[in-house]
Amino acid sequence: MIDVSRNIEAPAERVWALLVETRHWPEWGASIRNVDGPDRLAPGATGRVRTILGPWLEFEITEYDEAERYWGWRVAGVRSTTHRVVDRGPGACTAVIGVPRWAPPYVAPVWLSLRRLERLATNKH
Repeated sequence: MIDVSRNIEAPAERVWALLVETRHWPEWGASIRNVDGPDRLAPGATGRVRTILGPWLEFEITEYDEAERYWGWRVAGVRSTTHRVVDRGPGACTAVIGVPRWAPPYVAPVWLSLRRLERLATNKH
């Protein structure tokens, strides 16, 4: 994985909630338009995401650790990004999205997604 990270001046719990509550995905996910699935992720959860390119793609949560604030998934049957929140103390964390090594061009949209995630978490619109 190619890790793309951003320090965010917001509690880790808040950023984690934005990552695991699917209703927020279109707000911060640069490549996601809509989600049809569970309200909150859990191990083995499945659903669909509609990408900015138009099609709906099936997803499955293949890795999930609430205590470690980490999850990964397969989209359209292909291992995709991983998501992690590292607590840096009161009111601060680092959000990390891992991009598969086979998809280096996806680093740019992930960087944008992390910027949007920061804006949501800090209420800076």
